[in-house]
Order: sequence, then C-alpha cells, then structure tokens
Amino acid sequence: MLPTLSKQQYQLALQLIGHAFFWVLIAWSILFYKERMLNFDSAYYCFNILRTGEFFLPHDRTINYASQWLPLLAMQMGCSLKTFLMVYSASFIVLHYLMYNLIVYGFRNAETGIFLALCMCLTTRYKFYSGISEIYFSLVLAALFVAWLSKNRSLFPKLSNIQHVLIACLITLVCTTAHPIIVLPMLAFLGFDWFYHKRWFDGWNWSIIAFVLAAFSYRYWAIKSSSYEGNRLGNAWEQFEAIYTPTEFRSWHIIKYFLETEYTLAAAVFIILVGILFWQRKILSGLFLLLCTVLLALLVFVTYSYLTSDTYFMIDGYLGLIGIVWAIPILFVVLKSERYWWSILLSVGLLGFSLQRTYSKHTFFKERLEYLTYLMDNNGDAEHRKLTMQVQTFDWSKTWLRWAIPYETLLLSSVESPDSTKTVYIADWDADMEKILSISDKLHDEMHPISSLPRLYFKLDTNEYVKITDAPAKTKK
Repeated sequence: MLPTLSKQQYQLALQLIGHAFFWVLIAWSILFYKERMLNFDSAYYCFNILRTGEFFLPHDRTINYASQWLPLLAMQMGCSLKTFLMVYSASFIVLHYLMYNLIVYGFRNAETGIFLALCMCLTTRYKFYSGISEIYFSLVLAALFVAWLSKNRSLFPKLSNIQHVLIACLITLVCTTAHPIIVLPMLAFLGFDWFYHKRWFDGWNWSIIAFVLAAFSYRYWAIKSSSYEGNRLGNAWEQFEAIYTPTEFRSWHIIKYFLETEYTLAAAVFIILVGILFWQRKILSGLFLLLCTVLLALLVFVTYSYLTSDTYFMIDGYLGLIGIVWAIPILFVVLKSERYWWSILLSVGLLGFSLQRTYSKHTFFKERLEYLTYLMDNNGDAEHRKLTMQVQTFDWSKTWLRWAIPYETLLLSSVESPDSTKTVYIADWDADMEKILSISDKLHDEMHPISSLPRLYFKLDTNEYVKITDAPAKTKK
C-alpha cells in the first residue's frame, strides 16, 4: 500500500517531475542541436540571423525577440557556428523552463506546471525537432494563460479582482505576439471553465473573455493582408469542401495515423476523464471538450488538405492544439483532486510515454542529415562546392521541403569549419539546368550573393554549379 501524501509532499513531487521533464528537454536540445536547427524553417532563420547579425522576424511574430537575443549575444562574442546552433537550440527550451518556474513558484501552481509539460508533449512529436516553431512556443504561452486563471486565489489574499483581470489581459497580449491560432485552445479553456465552475454571471470572467476575443480579432485583422498568414486563412476557407470526401485527402490519413499510434494513450485517458466528468454531472463541460477536439481536428484536416505526402512535421504542431484540450480534464479532474498518487502516476506515465515517442523521432532527422551529407561528400570537392539536382532524383521522404535544402546544406557542411562549406540546390521539374549550372556569384538564382555571406561561418567559392550524379536510391514511402 502506498504511503499517504500530504498536500505539501504532493506539490513537491509534481515540481520534481516538472523539473526532470525540462532538464531532459534541455539536454536533448543540446544533444540534438543539428536535428533541431538544420532543418526547414529553423535553417532559414539561422541563415538569416547569421547573415545579417540582427533579429529575424519574417511573419511579424515578435515573440521571436525573446528566443533570438541569446544566440545574437553569442555571435557578438565571436562564437563558432556550432556554438551558435547549440545556444539557439537550447534558448527555446530554457525560455519554456523559465515559464515553468514562473507558473510553479510565481503563480504557486504546481499542478499547472505539469499541465504546461503535457501541453508541450501530449500530442506533439516531430515538432520538437523544428527548433524555431512559433506554434510550439505558443503552446507554452497558452499554458501560462491557463495557469494564471486556474491558480488558487486564496494564496493571493491581497490580489483584487481588477488586478487579476489586468494580469490575465497582459498575458493575453503576450500570447498575441505568437502564433494567432493559439486563441482557439485559450477559448476552449475559457469555455470549459465557464461550464465547469458555472460562471454564468461572473462579470470579471466575462471581461477576460471579451478582451481575449477583442485582442485576437485585432490580431487577425492586422494580418489579413499578410503574404503568409493572411493567405493561409484564405486557403483554409477555400479548402473547406474537403470535409465532404475526407478519405481522399492525405491529411485525413495522417491524423488517423497519429491517433492510432502516437496518441492512443492520451486519447484513452481523455475519453476516460470525459466519462468521469459525465459521472460528476459536469455533462456540459465534457461535451464542450469533445466538441473542441472535433473542431480542432477538423481545422487541422482542412488546413492541410493540400498535402500529398506524409509531411508529418507540418501537421504535428497544429495537432498540439488538441493536446491542450486533452490536458484540461487532466488538470481539473486529476491534478487538482486529492488522489495524489493517481495524479503522480498518471503524470509520470503520460510524460514518460510522450518523451519516449518524441525521442524516437530523432532518427528521422538524423537520417535526413546523413542523406544531405552523402550528397555533398560524394558529389563535391574543394573545387566544386555548389551542387544541384532536379527533383526527379530527389528523395522527398527524407527532406519534405525543397526550398530549404540550400540553407540546410550550407549550415550542415560548415558546422565543423567554414573551410568545408558546400550547398545543394534542388531545381524544379522544368528548370533550365544550363542556366542554373552557369550561376557563379550566388547560392542560386533566387538567393543572396556569395559575397554577402559572413566568412566567419561560410567560405564558398564563386565557381559554377555542378550537377549531382551520385544520389542514394529513393526511399519508398
């Protein structure tokens, strides 16, 4: 029989679990710095920061200021490329860890510290290896919002209602600096809390809801003409007809795959806890969570209905929104209950399972780096460092995004020394190869002049491109 725990001992146990979770992630962020920073958007951000020596905010998500000042500081101190990548990779998780400590010790809310950890891993796998992902950062900010609203008000006897609301509004404004889609799980929490605590006539709570709606409505209005997010919103509406024939779209099968393999344990716990809510006569709360789950899954399916292959990392981050919804009943039904041992065992089980699944995904990112290394080592030499190939011989199963390859290979080849810099450009199906092969002073016809590259990190010649003739056989999907 397990020994009885006091409230204080239970809180300490949760704190230790949370600290262990973040120490593991910090260690992984350093150990897997190549896997996290030399792919897709991460490589693109790194390249531009290194090239300009300034902050890089391509989508006006100002939350990136918080994560980029540390690697920029390392650059100013003359660090190597390897150190820069390690510092940049770790900076995100360190920021998340600081927010965890703010929640646990500032908000005095150890239960929501575990909620934060669950938000980061319950339904995300590949996204951990997309180091600069704003959607991943946004999950943390949403948890911060939940932590403040779910704190024990009796621990703050001097805090007035107006102060409570103002701080909630301040956190909301911080959330608007990240990915705007994070408003959906924030509203899911507010709706659940409204039903669960029967806040029908709580004017202070209504004021928070109104402010969240107003702040994010302005945010969406501000980006409606954005070349990136505005177009994504417009495309989502245009793709909505996909709901009539869902099985014809790859995104349907990707979500189904995740539910059947990666999310089975979390989904089972969620369904059981919704059942407990029904048993506790919190029927509207349970139904609301089920509805939010369905709507978020539908949104992800429609938004990514254009996918034609298993590009997991793109869809994985948005499925993290569902993880927040699933973590809500864990917070209220389990973590905030007096079933201390059940809470501890469930937290360790879910976090441990999710961490193991996340760890296993590093193999994919390791293999794709090995593929790119093979292309460079077996087709380039000291005289030929600018390589190109057409997509006909390109292994999509290992790379996913063609446009990112020049940035990825430039950084990967230069990690140990700028003297070994190489780059690979993947030409389009109908590209004029003779024109591409003749380029000498640029990375390729759409990128920056070679003279603009900082020689502290990259030393690339101005010879013409050479065609890749030795590429590994394509991997069948």
